[in-house]
Amino acid sequence: MIDIHTHRTSDNPPGTFTVRNIRYQDAANLKPGRGYYSVGLHPWDAGKVHLNLDLLDQFMGRPYFIALGEIGLDKLKGSDPEVQTQVFIDQARIAEAHSKPVIIHCVRSWEPLITIKHILAPSVPWIIHGFSGKPELASRLIMEGFYLSFGAALLKEDTRLPDSLRYTPSNRLFLETDENSASISEIYEKSASIKNISLIELKIYISENFETVFRFHANTGLA
Repeated sequence: MIDIHTHRTSDNPPGTFTVRNIRYQDAANLKPGRGYYSVGLHPWDAGKVHLNLDLLDQFMGRPYFIALGEIGLDKLKGSDPEVQTQVFIDQARIAEAHSKPVIIHCVRSWEPLITIKHILAPSVPWIIHGFSGKPELASRLIMEGFYLSFGAALLKEDTRLPDSLRYTPSNRLFLETDENSASISEIYEKSASIKNISLIELKIYISENFETVFRFHANTGLA
Protein backbone atom coordinates (compact mmCIF):
# COMPACT_ATOMS: atom_id res chain seq x y z
CA MET A 1 0.00 0.00 0.00
CA ILE A 2 1.26 3.45 -0.95
CA ASP A 3 0.73 6.46 1.33
CA ILE A 4 1.37 9.37 -1.01
CA HIS A 5 1.51 12.05 1.71
CA THR A 6 2.16 11.72 5.42
CA HIS A 7 3.67 13.80 8.21
CA ARG A 8 4.34 10.79 10.40
CA THR A 9 7.89 10.17 11.52
CA SER A 10 7.53 6.55 12.61
CA ASP A 11 8.77 3.63 10.54
CA ASN A 12 6.54 2.37 7.76
CA PRO A 13 4.09 -0.38 8.72
CA PRO A 14 4.87 -3.71 7.01
CA GLY A 15 3.72 -3.78 3.40
CA THR A 16 3.52 0.01 2.97
CA PHE A 17 5.50 2.63 1.08
CA THR A 18 5.24 6.25 2.21
CA VAL A 19 6.19 9.66 0.91
CA ARG A 20 6.94 11.65 4.04
CA ASN A 21 6.41 15.40 3.91
CA ILE A 22 9.26 17.60 5.14
CA ARG A 23 8.79 21.33 5.70
CA TYR A 24 11.17 23.47 3.66
CA GLN A 25 12.52 25.10 6.83
CA ASP A 26 13.39 21.66 8.26
CA ALA A 27 14.88 20.09 5.15
CA ALA A 28 18.47 21.27 5.68
CA ASN A 29 18.60 19.28 8.91
CA LEU A 30 17.06 16.13 7.47
CA LYS A 31 19.05 12.97 7.96
CA PRO A 32 17.47 10.77 5.30
CA GLY A 33 16.87 7.14 6.08
CA ARG A 34 15.74 4.48 3.67
CA GLY A 35 12.55 6.30 2.74
CA TYR A 36 11.49 8.97 0.29
CA TYR A 37 10.26 12.49 0.90
CA SER A 38 8.57 15.58 -0.47
CA VAL A 39 9.70 19.08 0.45
CA GLY A 40 8.22 22.53 -0.07
CA LEU A 41 7.18 25.78 1.59
CA HIS A 42 3.58 25.47 2.81
CA PRO A 43 1.26 28.37 1.95
CA TRP A 44 0.75 29.03 5.67
CA ASP A 45 4.47 29.82 5.87
CA ALA A 46 4.68 31.88 2.68
CA GLY A 47 5.85 35.37 3.56
CA LYS A 48 6.86 34.28 7.05
CA VAL A 49 9.74 31.96 6.13
CA HIS A 50 12.29 33.18 3.61
CA LEU A 51 12.32 30.89 0.58
CA ASN A 52 15.79 30.49 -0.89
CA LEU A 53 15.09 29.20 -4.37
CA ASP A 54 18.67 28.11 -4.92
CA LEU A 55 18.50 25.98 -1.80
CA LEU A 56 15.16 24.47 -2.81
CA ASP A 57 16.68 23.73 -6.20
CA GLN A 58 19.47 21.86 -4.43
CA PHE A 59 16.95 19.85 -2.41
CA MET A 60 15.10 18.88 -5.57
CA GLY A 61 18.34 17.53 -7.01
CA ARG A 62 18.62 14.95 -4.23
CA PRO A 63 17.19 11.53 -5.16
CA TYR A 64 15.32 10.98 -1.89
CA PHE A 65 13.15 14.08 -2.51
CA ILE A 66 10.81 12.60 -5.10
CA ALA A 67 8.16 15.35 -5.06
CA LEU A 68 7.83 19.06 -4.34
CA GLY A 69 5.22 19.91 -1.74
CA GLU A 70 3.13 20.42 -0.05
CA ILE A 71 2.76 23.86 -1.60
CA GLY A 72 -0.34 25.74 -2.56
CA LEU A 73 -2.97 28.38 -1.91
CA ASP A 74 -5.16 28.84 1.16
CA LYS A 75 -7.82 31.54 1.29
CA LEU A 76 -8.56 30.96 4.98
CA LYS A 77 -5.08 30.91 6.49
CA GLY A 78 -1.65 32.28 5.75
CA SER A 79 -0.29 35.37 4.09
CA ASP A 80 -1.68 37.65 1.42
CA PRO A 81 -2.98 35.76 -1.67
CA GLU A 82 -0.51 37.56 -3.93
CA VAL A 83 2.39 36.39 -1.77
CA GLN A 84 1.08 32.82 -1.70
CA THR A 85 0.64 32.88 -5.47
CA GLN A 86 4.18 34.05 -6.19
CA VAL A 87 5.71 31.55 -3.77
CA PHE A 88 3.64 28.77 -5.34
CA ILE A 89 4.67 29.71 -8.88
CA ASP A 90 8.37 29.95 -7.95
CA GLN A 91 8.28 26.47 -6.43
CA ALA A 92 6.23 24.93 -9.22
CA ARG A 93 8.83 26.11 -11.72
CA ILE A 94 11.57 24.36 -9.77
CA ALA A 95 9.53 21.15 -9.76
CA GLU A 96 9.17 21.48 -13.52
CA ALA A 97 12.91 22.01 -13.95
CA HIS A 98 13.58 18.78 -12.05
CA SER A 99 10.70 16.82 -13.61
CA LYS A 100 9.25 16.06 -10.19
CA PRO A 101 5.53 16.07 -9.36
CA VAL A 102 3.87 18.69 -7.18
CA ILE A 103 1.77 17.91 -4.09
CA ILE A 104 -0.76 20.68 -3.54
CA HIS A 105 -2.62 22.09 -0.54
CA CYS A 106 -5.61 24.13 -1.73
CA VAL A 107 -8.39 25.69 0.34
CA ARG A 108 -11.10 27.74 -1.39
CA SER A 109 -8.66 28.83 -4.06
CA TRP A 110 -9.59 26.50 -6.90
CA GLU A 111 -10.06 29.06 -9.66
CA PRO A 112 -6.70 30.78 -8.99
CA LEU A 113 -5.02 27.35 -8.89
CA ILE A 114 -6.56 26.32 -12.21
CA THR A 115 -5.59 29.66 -13.74
CA ILE A 116 -1.97 29.19 -12.63
CA LYS A 117 -1.95 25.70 -14.13
CA HIS A 118 -3.17 27.09 -17.44
CA ILE A 119 -0.45 29.76 -17.42
CA LEU A 120 2.42 27.46 -16.43
CA ALA A 121 1.19 24.49 -18.49
CA PRO A 122 3.29 22.04 -16.45
CA SER A 123 4.46 18.76 -17.92
CA VAL A 124 4.81 17.18 -14.47
CA PRO A 125 1.77 15.86 -12.59
CA TRP A 126 0.02 18.05 -10.01
CA ILE A 127 -1.63 16.16 -7.14
CA ILE A 128 -4.34 17.65 -4.89
CA HIS A 129 -3.64 16.18 -1.47
CA GLY A 130 -6.37 15.58 1.11
CA PHE A 131 -9.18 16.18 -1.37
CA SER A 132 -12.50 16.63 0.45
CA GLY A 133 -14.64 18.43 -2.11
CA LYS A 134 -17.91 17.66 -3.84
CA PRO A 135 -18.21 15.51 -6.96
CA GLU A 136 -18.66 18.61 -9.12
CA LEU A 137 -15.28 19.93 -7.99
CA ALA A 138 -13.67 16.54 -8.44
CA SER A 139 -15.01 16.46 -11.99
CA ARG A 140 -13.61 19.90 -12.78
CA LEU A 141 -10.17 19.12 -11.38
CA ILE A 142 -9.95 15.82 -13.23
CA MET A 143 -10.87 17.59 -16.47
CA GLU A 144 -8.05 20.05 -15.74
CA GLY A 145 -5.57 17.20 -15.46
CA PHE A 146 -5.06 16.97 -11.70
CA TYR A 147 -4.64 13.79 -9.68
CA LEU A 148 -6.74 13.56 -6.49
CA SER A 149 -5.47 12.08 -3.23
CA PHE A 150 -8.06 11.10 -0.62
CA GLY A 151 -7.47 10.61 3.08
CA ALA A 152 -9.17 9.83 6.37
CA ALA A 153 -12.12 12.11 5.59
CA LEU A 154 -13.48 9.09 3.69
CA LEU A 155 -14.02 7.37 7.03
CA LYS A 156 -16.55 9.99 8.15
CA GLU A 157 -20.27 9.48 7.71
CA ASP A 158 -22.80 11.80 6.06
CA THR A 159 -20.52 13.42 3.49
CA ARG A 160 -20.55 13.52 -0.30
CA LEU A 161 -16.90 12.59 -0.42
CA PRO A 162 -17.60 8.92 -1.27
CA ASP A 163 -19.40 10.18 -4.38
CA SER A 164 -16.31 12.18 -5.30
CA LEU A 165 -14.18 9.07 -4.90
CA ARG A 166 -16.58 7.01 -7.03
CA TYR A 167 -16.33 9.63 -9.75
CA THR A 168 -12.53 9.79 -9.68
CA PRO A 169 -11.06 7.47 -12.33
CA SER A 170 -8.79 4.83 -10.90
CA ASN A 171 -5.92 6.16 -13.01
CA ARG A 172 -6.10 9.58 -11.29
CA LEU A 173 -6.30 8.32 -7.71
CA PHE A 174 -3.99 8.32 -4.69
CA LEU A 175 -4.56 7.72 -0.97
CA GLU A 176 -2.85 9.24 2.06
CA THR A 177 -2.82 9.55 5.86
CA ASP A 178 -1.58 13.17 6.07
CA GLU A 179 -1.65 14.04 9.80
CA ASN A 180 -4.51 11.71 10.71
CA SER A 181 -4.17 8.81 13.14
CA ALA A 182 -6.06 6.44 10.84
CA SER A 183 -3.91 3.79 9.17
CA ILE A 184 -3.38 3.70 5.43
CA SER A 185 -4.84 0.17 5.45
CA GLU A 186 -8.13 1.52 6.85
CA ILE A 187 -8.26 4.13 4.11
CA TYR A 188 -7.50 1.53 1.43
CA GLU A 189 -10.19 -0.81 2.74
CA LYS A 190 -12.79 1.96 2.89
CA SER A 191 -11.87 3.19 -0.59
CA ALA A 192 -12.11 -0.29 -2.11
CA SER A 193 -15.54 -0.69 -0.54
CA ILE A 194 -16.73 2.68 -1.85
CA LYS A 195 -15.50 1.96 -5.37
CA ASN A 196 -16.86 -1.59 -5.19
CA ILE A 197 -13.59 -3.19 -6.22
CA SER A 198 -11.30 -5.63 -4.47
CA LEU A 199 -8.45 -4.44 -2.28
CA ILE A 200 -6.01 -6.13 -4.65
CA GLU A 201 -7.42 -4.20 -7.61
CA LEU A 202 -7.11 -0.91 -5.73
CA LYS A 203 -3.51 -1.64 -4.79
CA ILE A 204 -2.69 -2.37 -8.42
CA TYR A 205 -4.32 0.84 -9.66
CA ILE A 206 -2.48 3.03 -7.18
CA SER A 207 0.83 1.26 -7.75
CA GLU A 208 0.43 1.90 -11.48
CA ASN A 209 -0.37 5.55 -10.81
CA PHE A 210 2.70 5.83 -8.63
CA GLU A 211 4.82 4.34 -11.40
CA THR A 212 3.36 6.81 -13.91
CA VAL A 213 3.72 9.92 -11.75
CA PHE A 214 7.14 9.15 -10.29
CA ARG A 215 8.66 7.55 -13.38
CA PHE A 216 11.57 10.00 -13.40
CA HIS A 217 12.97 9.06 -10.02
CA ALA A 218 15.11 6.63 -8.08
CA ASN A 219 14.02 3.03 -7.83
CA THR A 220 11.53 2.62 -4.99
CA GLY A 221 10.78 -1.02 -5.52
CA LEU A 222 7.43 0.07 -6.94
CA ALA A 223 8.26 2.53 -9.72
